[in-house]
Amino acid sequence: MGGEGLQWVGAAPFSETPHIFQNLGDGTYQHSGLLAVRAAVAARTRITFKILYNDAVAMTGGQAAEGSIDPARITRQLSAEGVQRIALFSDNPERWHKDRELAAGVEIHHRDALDAVQRDLREQDGVSAIIYEQTCAAEKRRRRKKKLLAESSRRLFINPRVCEGCGDCSVQSSCIAVEPLETGFGRKRRINQSSCNTDLSCVKGFCPSFVEIDAPVLRKPDASRLKAFEAATFPTLPTAPVPALDAVYNVYVAGIGGTGVLTIGALLGSAAYFDGKEATVLDFTGLAQKNGAVVSQVRIAAKAGAIHAVRIGGADIDLLLGTDFVVAAGQDALQKLSANKSAVVLNSDETPTADVVTDRDAKLPAAQMIDAVLSRSSADHRHLISANRLSQGLFGDTVSANTLLLGYAWQKGLVPLSLEAIRHAIKVNGAAVAANNRALDWGRLAAIDLAQVQQLAGLAAAPTPIETLHGLVERRANDLVAYQDSRYAERYRALLQRVRNAAVAHGAEGQRFAHAVAANAYKLMAYKDEYEVARLYVDPAFRAALNEQFADPGKVSVWLAPPMISPIDGRTGRPAKRRFGPWVFKLFALLAKLKPLRGSWADPFGHTAERRAERRLVDEYFQIMEAQVDGLSAASLPTAIELAALPSQIRGFGPVKMAAIEQADARRAALLAAPPKAAPPVRIYNAAA
Repeated sequence: MGGEGLQWVGAAPFSETPHIFQNLGDGTYQHSGLLAVRAAVAARTRITFKILYNDAVAMTGGQAAEGSIDPARITRQLSAEGVQRIALFSDNPERWHKDRELAAGVEIHHRDALDAVQRDLREQDGVSAIIYEQTCAAEKRRRRKKKLLAESSRRLFINPRVCEGCGDCSVQSSCIAVEPLETGFGRKRRINQSSCNTDLSCVKGFCPSFVEIDAPVLRKPDASRLKAFEAATFPTLPTAPVPALDAVYNVYVAGIGGTGVLTIGALLGSAAYFDGKEATVLDFTGLAQKNGAVVSQVRIAAKAGAIHAVRIGGADIDLLLGTDFVVAAGQDALQKLSANKSAVVLNSDETPTADVVTDRDAKLPAAQMIDAVLSRSSADHRHLISANRLSQGLFGDTVSANTLLLGYAWQKGLVPLSLEAIRHAIKVNGAAVAANNRALDWGRLAAIDLAQVQQLAGLAAAPTPIETLHGLVERRANDLVAYQDSRYAERYRALLQRVRNAAVAHGAEGQRFAHAVAANAYKLMAYKDEYEVARLYVDPAFRAALNEQFADPGKVSVWLAPPMISPIDGRTGRPAKRRFGPWVFKLFALLAKLKPLRGSWADPFGHTAERRAERRLVDEYFQIMEAQVDGLSAASLPTAIELAALPSQIRGFGPVKMAAIEQADARRAALLAAPPKAAPPVRIYNAAA
């Protein structure tokens, strides 16, 4: 790593590509990137250097970049080197307009203008540069945890009933804190308040489900109740036996960036030192902001000189501390596990990968991944624990999950270090000492009585029963009554009755067809127009969901782009969203009562292209499903199922939804034009054979 961009200086004369962008972190710029800039200027290469000034080397723990650089100094360096055009981007561009330390001629932009400026720069000859000022999300979390950065006074919340699960918010923000949320009405999106960097970029998603909260107070568990329990219980926890160190003991900590994986490795290494043992710690870091893989390999020995290599060898793990099962199921970890000796303490909670940013329906094969890890470990030492959910229930966030896992492993006798040494390492580390000691002890208690800890964390709720097809139809029909009226709901019930009657003769595949129609006929009929969005905001379920995350919601506003009055954003080509204050809820209450106007000549919103398309889709779907039912056979069933499920791909609002409708229309036309698939041949066996 280093000197990025220099390769293009040599390759450019032999390439038909006229211009490239080269990304540089501020640390890389400082140690070698400036030399690449100098070479590119000397060679008159067409290149734009994109320098991310994130105020810290976040990949390796948040250290300051060497040399005490800042954006203003970088602009002066670049100007002195002969860079022709320099653009500075910031979340707060106003603070730079009067800064006299900037080089002359530097352009100042809000980061929203990045795409437009990049398109302009790629047409320019010579060397140009972009400086993008934004503190890394992982580093913001670290600083807030250490009380070095104040909590944001504004947060976002996604109304799950309004959300369509289109994923446009993830596309616009590229933020991993916007996570999938599985609900009784399909997959939606939620904001993980523990990992959110509060830059509010996801609100750019074209969707009316985003609620902004001023001066919010995140809901925390009842601290007084829990601390009273801790005072009565933790001092009497039994001490676990510390494993004897007859050979080098290998601990493999696997997790994701920004969650404290390297901290756990450092604590183990320090604790070994305080216990008078020898230890090595080998860290492999990934991308914190995108939930990249991070591994810490810790080797502990009783005597000095016993460790001859810092890397854990194949089939040589003694303890796998899997804070994230995706990383724990990676090839490197699996080949180091041994069914004869490896103990596993694995977090069963799923943290979405970066795939959810680009694929709204991305799903992890969680069960297979967890099984891959556990099946390669010792049958007597396989431990699966919901660490994130326990941490959320006990502390109000997931920050303490890794330390909780460490406490669990120690109490199970899987960590060859004294409890006193681990506590001393936590003290010397100096970050959230009290919280980490509490998490350590909660993990110990979980190892003794997991059911009790689950109950105290609020995880002991009864499992959700599996919903039958009849239950699904009735729940959706009742919602359609609230959406419009009972007559509208009866139209839905009548279609489903026909579908269910026809599907009975086709076994499991027939049931798939019926379930697809039940979900998608409802989806099309309950399209979220202005009346429905208003109804879902005045529904008590919205306030209940809000109060579940926030003890004090503060001042609540909603981001909307109302039709007919929203100007078109010149940069995106979409209607511009605006924030509407608390008064909008009175308007919602009035608008919700006007739902009888829906689809009539008096409907002021019903004449837009989007609303006309939504009504067309409902009528076409009923016609197509009725035709499929009339001719349902083993040969036509696969096509019928795909046609029935096709509306699930139509999600979002405004331009997002219209683009999805266009794609669905094309696919539906292709399916209807294709000849029926031949039924599988029936194989006849000779009974006498």
